[in-house]
Amino acid sequence: DILITGAHRKVNTNKADKVATQNYVSTRLRYSLRAYTSVLYLHIPDNFRIVLRGHDVESHNVINDLMYPECVLYKPQIAGLAELSAITTIGFVKGAPEIDVQGFNVYHKNRLIAPFWKVANNSYGKGRGVVGILEANFIKPTHDKQDFEKSVLYQRLESRLKEMTYEYWQVCTVHGMLAIHMCRCMIS
Repeated sequence: DILITGAHRKVNTNKADKVATQNYVSTRLRYSLRAYTSVLYLHIPDNFRIVLRGHDVESHNVINDLMYPECVLYKPQIAGLAELSAITTIGFVKGAPEIDVQGFNVYHKNRLIAPFWKVANNSYGKGRGVVGILEANFIKPTHDKQDFEKSVLYQRLESRLKEMTYEYWQVCTVHGMLAIHMCRCMIS
């Protein structure tokens, strides 16, 4: 694997949650080219492959890492753009809340633009472990494909994703989906 400098070094600790967080793809993609290219495309065509140092890079679909996934249809409310929509898949990452990961992978025309974009404030653990995936073809990316242009559509998407995160967190805690995990986390 090709690593850049400034990579997180594994610390000898007894806390399994820190090790699990460091090993998760959202942390590794910041410094590992193999991890980044594994999530770079949402759907890889059959006749396409990525080779790094003589080995194929296995595609990693974050949707497969979700517990209790839900699909939410997002339609931006802009005059004259009624046909635009995006299906957002949201859920808890496996290992939540021990794994300190949250955010949305936002793709544009099948390519990752914003990896694990943190839209919600993680105050009091609210939203911790909530991860989502969507393909937002209605927002224009910057010329280097590293971010989106800050437009009205971008700001509305950001606020809606924040609402989705808090709504999903609230519903899951009300229905007890997190009760077992939260009790175990608080005891240890």
